[in-house]
Order: sequence, then structure tokens, then C-alpha cells
Amino acid sequence: YLRWGISRNLPTERPYANDNPNYINKIMNVQNNHAYADRDIVGYGDDVWRVFQGNWDIEWNTPIKGLKAQFLYSYYIANNQEERSRKSVPVYTYNRNMDSYEQDGTLADGSGWLERYLRKRQRTIEENMYRFTVNYDNKFGEHAVSAVLVGEATERFDRSMLMVNNAIASNDQTLFFDKDENNVIRNEGYSVRPSAGFIGRINYNYADRYLLELSGRYDGSFIFPRNKRWGFFPSVSAGWRVSSEQFFANSVLSNYISNLKFRVSYGEMGNDDNYSSNKVLGIGDWDYMYGYNMNAGTGVIASDPFISSSGSTIGSVSQRGMPVTNLSWVKSSMLNIGVDLGFLNNRLTLEVDGFMRKRSGLTDRRGDVYIPYETGYSEMPLENLNTDKHIGIDGLIKWQDNVGREFYYSVGFNATLARKKNGNVYGERFGNSWEQYRKSGQNRWSYVNWGYEVIGRFQTQEEIDAYPVIMNISNGSDRNKLVLPGDLIYKDQNGDGVINDYDSRPIGYAEGGLPYMTYGLNLACSYKGFDIAIDFAGAALQSFQRNWETKWPFQAGNTFNYMVEDRWHHEDPLDPSTPWVSGNYPALRPQSVNAWHVYCNNSTYWLTNAAYFRMKNLEIGYTIPQKITQKIAMQKFRVFFNGTNLFSIDNTSKFGLDPENSDTNGLGYPMVRVLTFGATITF
Repeated sequence: YLRWGISRNLPTERPYANDNPNYINKIMNVQNNHAYADRDIVGYGDDVWRVFQGNWDIEWNTPIKGLKAQFLYSYYIANNQEERSRKSVPVYTYNRNMDSYEQDGTLADGSGWLERYLRKRQRTIEENMYRFTVNYDNKFGEHAVSAVLVGEATERFDRSMLMVNNAIASNDQTLFFDKDENNVIRNEGYSVRPSAGFIGRINYNYADRYLLELSGRYDGSFIFPRNKRWGFFPSVSAGWRVSSEQFFANSVLSNYISNLKFRVSYGEMGNDDNYSSNKVLGIGDWDYMYGYNMNAGTGVIASDPFISSSGSTIGSVSQRGMPVTNLSWVKSSMLNIGVDLGFLNNRLTLEVDGFMRKRSGLTDRRGDVYIPYETGYSEMPLENLNTDKHIGIDGLIKWQDNVGREFYYSVGFNATLARKKNGNVYGERFGNSWEQYRKSGQNRWSYVNWGYEVIGRFQTQEEIDAYPVIMNISNGSDRNKLVLPGDLIYKDQNGDGVINDYDSRPIGYAEGGLPYMTYGLNLACSYKGFDIAIDFAGAALQSFQRNWETKWPFQAGNTFNYMVEDRWHHEDPLDPSTPWVSGNYPALRPQSVNAWHVYCNNSTYWLTNAAYFRMKNLEIGYTIPQKITQKIAMQKFRVFFNGTNLFSIDNTSKFGLDPENSDTNGLGYPMVRVLTFGATITF
């Protein structure tokens, strides 16, 4: 929460009262005081991991030509020790008249989550992985055949013990004591996550002209019930190198095209991700089983159940919910069609691919099924009901060449244009056609942003008084009473004379998802031991809708300076009768005057084109000639400078925001610029 202080704390507020580091200042947003960045003041948080991973393998080259077998065992263990302590921190105000410091509460005042506490957790993760692989690779004249068979099994054990005391006796307490028993929360966890799978792949290549690959996976996951646990996911790909055909070599095209290859592939993959930030399931480990949640609350055993509600308390249990028995793998079906081209002896190369990924079996609940209250269940379990797909095209073009014998250079550009579209959305129900237009996701593009179209700005009070459309979205009866010169004019899309939700329309590009277009530019050259490589990355066709601190003035007592310095305001801020001075931003009003809805709604005004072009990486190096390094027993000696995220050209820097920031309040951490000097030495 300290990062919020960057925008919330007033410029007149100091971390310490009277700048005395012995007294924490009582500022408006006390929990965002930057003085609390000192662990000696507010407490500490240590999170230490100790990890070991080892791999052991045995490989056998059989007497059969091209056939070999391998067994691999991998062991992983990680131990985590976490300890956190928060102190009760007194805050002060400084009395200048008395030259004294007066305590005015503590850091926790008004924020119970800031009470002092002690938390300790021990966690151990162990994982065993077993893999058996058989490879075959052989050639018969112009025929090349290869095959792979893999069997793999993994078991993961996760044990944890958590203890929390939310009422430690003093700031210095670092241990748990018996007398704290009533304040200590203990929680122990143990989970086992096994998985297994079998993989098979066959490749065939004839004269480097015709290429075919057949493969399949048969995977099992413990997440699903026994009859839904295993899934088979096949794939096939084929390629035709036309430039290797005799008829092509005899044609005039061979003088210009040195490589021409067509590719097509189709494959299926299963997804049982239930733990990452992009998880597709969202269920418990054993939700397909009946059971109860222990210590789900507190129950009372009354001394006399007929006349008294007092008695002894015990921990209660609750049902886990209806068993999830109709859920299985989320399946991704991927189709790709591509072409590879090479010109001028492959100095110029081009790759173009069109692709579509369709996901079926996305989870949802049957909301149209009524469950009797007497069953004790509140909702249906998750099932594989919905679908979506990604459609796109990507390409790569590259030029590489030598000038003389010592100067090499290359220029490459790649780009991807893709968009996500919803497919089936189960159980959508609407009361009217407007609700369907506004809220339906069925067979629609994803990440559609809604807002008002801004068609101008009010210039004078007379224009406001005469304007026929009511702009006060939340209180139409006031007839623009709260509107001021400089406020936004929204388009009355349906012509009913009132701006409300019926005038909202899709605006901008994707927000909250990946940009529709990403691209990169790669430059490299080398000359007599010197080398340089530059990588640029960019995006286009994406929008950023400012919100909260970046849009609402005085959201938490403060506001960004650019909104204050370039706003509509009276010539004399203390005299409302003086003329208005125009600015980029509307006149600022706090939320307490109930005017935020006049100009702070989602609209094209607050929408920013979030396209950017960033220097992602720069590396400059020099390799000392080998005839010198050999004299000091070195095979290679290279010194280099590397820089990442050195600059970007974008539309959001003027707001103090990084173009790849996803937090609409502007408080997300920006990309870090890193400068590295180093050397690579090989003996």
C-alpha cells in the first residue's frame, strides 16, 4: 500500500511530524505514509526458500541401429520459511505553539487490517518425476523415419503449517506462547497431486520434400473423477517443400525463390490448470467427492435448546457443495496454415502463418436449473459448457547479408494480429433486446469496452442552460444543474433527450486483454570483433481507460499535477464571478459535491490509444582476438554492455504511466530499466 502514497499523499504532508524521525506524522492517509517502508518502524516480512533439484538419467544405445532408450528420474524439494510481524505504530501531530508532539492514535486506527500481529508458516514441497523414453531415428535412402514413445508420471506432495497471532502482547514478541492460546490461529495443510501421461510421435521425411508428423498424448489428472480422468489429444502436421521439386528447379522462379515450403497442422491439447493465475478450472482438489469443510464456523450447544440460546461453543462443519462429477479436460484445438519463402539464396526470408485456436469445455454452471432449498446446495457444480476461440495471422521477414568478409548485418521484423471471440455462453437470459445487446457475450468479440461518445465541450454557462439534452446521468431531474463550462458533451445516441446507460456504445480497442497487434524489430551487426544487437517491441490496437486516481480528482485527498495545472478554472479561483479559463481537463470537483458523474464516466475522452514502441534490449560487445587470448590460456574473452527497457515512444508517458501497465489507477509498478556491464570468459 505504500505505492498508493505516491498519488494519495498531499505534497504538504511530511513522513515525520516536524521532520523529526522519532515521530511518525499523522497524515490524511496514514496507512500510506512512506515512513512505514522502514522495517524497524512497522515490522518485517521474511520469505525464504531453499530449493534443491536433481536429475539422474540412464541411456542405452541398443544393438538396433537408430534405437535408444532412456530413463530419467527427477527429484525436487523446496522448503519455505515465512515470518511476518507488524508492529503497533503510534502516530503524532506537532503542536508548534507548544513545541510538543502529541500522539494521535496508531497506524491501525480506522484500519483493522493494520493491527499488530505475528505470522509464521513452514511449507515443504516434494516432487518425484519418472520418465521413460524410447527414440528411433534412421534413414533408408531418401526416406527418413523417426519415432518417440514417452511414459511419464509425477507425484507432488505439499505440506504446510501456519500459525497467526492477531493480538501479540508487544511489538517485540517474535515467539508464540501458551498464554496466547486464545489468540492463535493454527492451520495445517497437506495435498497430494499425482499426474501421468503417455506421448507418441512419428515423423516421416522423403527427400526433404514431403514431411509428415503424427503424434498423440494420453494424459491423466487427479483433479477429475475416475470416469473423466483421462483424455486423448492427437495432432498431425504436414509440409511440402516445393523448391526441392524438379519442376520448380527447372522453372524461372528458381532464379529468384531459393526456398518455398507450405505447412499445415492440426492438434489438440488438454488443459487441467487449476492453480496458476490463468487457471481454467477453479475447483478444489477433490471436489468430485462428497465431504465436509471442517471448522467452517462456530456452533452453539445450548444448555436448554427450548428456552436458551446460550451454552458451549464448538467448531462447526459445512457441506463442500454438490460434487463436481461432470467436469473434465478443457480442450484446445489448434489449426495452423503457413508458408515459408526464401529469396536471393535465402538472404531474404519470409514466413506467414494463419491460425485459429478453439477452446471447448470452458467451465460454467447451469444457472437455469432450480435447486430446492431443502437440499442444502445453493448452486449447480461446474461443467464443461462454454467455448471460445482466438483467430489471427503472424509473419516474419528478415534480411541478412555480408559486406566483404568481416561485416555482417541482419534486419528482422515480426508482427502478430489476433483477437479473441466468445463462442457458446451457456444459459444467457435477458429481459429485453437492450439487455441482450448490452450484456450478451455469445458469438461476440471479447474485451468489448462500453462508454459514451464525447462530441464536444460546454464553453459557457449560457450554452449549458440552453442545451436540450439532460447530461446529469445519475440525476436527470436536475437538468444539468451540476454541469460547468469545460464539462464533456455526450452524444445522445437514441435521441430521447437524456444521457443514460442506453447511450453507451462500444468504444476503443481491447482493454484488460492482450493487444490486437504486437510486433518486434530486430537489428544486428558485427565487424572485426565488435557486435551490436538491438531488439524493439511494440503493440497497437489497444486502449487504456483511465480510472480512479488517474481520472477522479481528489480520489484519496490528492490528484495528479497535470490535472490541476491544465484544467478549466475561474480566472480568480476565489471569485466564481470571474471569467472561465479553458484547459484540457474539466473543472475539478471532489466526489462530495456529487458531480463526478458529469465528466468521470467511461467515455472516449478518457480513452487513450495505448500503442507503444519500446527499445526492449540493447547489447554492445567486443571479443578480443583469439591470437591474444590464447597467450593467456583463454579460448574466448568478450566484454559487453546490456540495457533493457531503455526508452519507449507512447501515449501514456504524459500521464506518468507505463504503456504496458494494466492498472487503470496508474499505481502498478512500471517496467524496470536495467543496465549491465559484464564479461564472458571461456577457457
